[in-house]
Amino acid sequence: MRVTRIMDDRNPFGNWNIGNVENRLVTISLLIALFVTSVLLLLGKFLLALSFTLGALISFLNFLWLKQGIDTLITTTKKDSKGIKRSIRPVILKYFLRYIFIGLILYVIVYFESFEAVGAFAGLFLFVAAVLIECCYHLIKGIVEDFIYGAS
Repeated sequence: MRVTRIMDDRNPFGNWNIGNVENRLVTISLLIALFVTSVLLLLGKFLLALSFTLGALISFLNFLWLKQGIDTLITTTKKDSKGIKRSIRPVILKYFLRYIFIGLILYVIVYFESFEAVGAFAGLFLFVAAVLIECCYHLIKGIVEDFIYGAS
């Protein structure tokens, strides 16, 4: 007996639990950071592990500030269209300040050679790796569901 699933037009994501993506991204990135840092420490690369951790921390702050900015923009546009211009300015300022902050820290790392730049840049890509893992998760889940329920 073959079970077929009917897709609801009102909810194109079915029960994919899209709302939990932010929590999974933070969890995945934390696990990656702990794993990579542990491996580097076991290999005796203390400075590289410290540099990776610094880059991972910057990556986390970048993600957190970006999320806060998007949440602020979404809640601002829902409330009232008259107050949008005044309340968006701090969000845009914070958006650009975050890039200046990241740039200054990377400049200090590269210029003063106090940390290893390779480790710091690898840490910056922590959330990129987490997003790729999340994409693979959804891809595999979609393939499995198509196999089980039949492609429509």
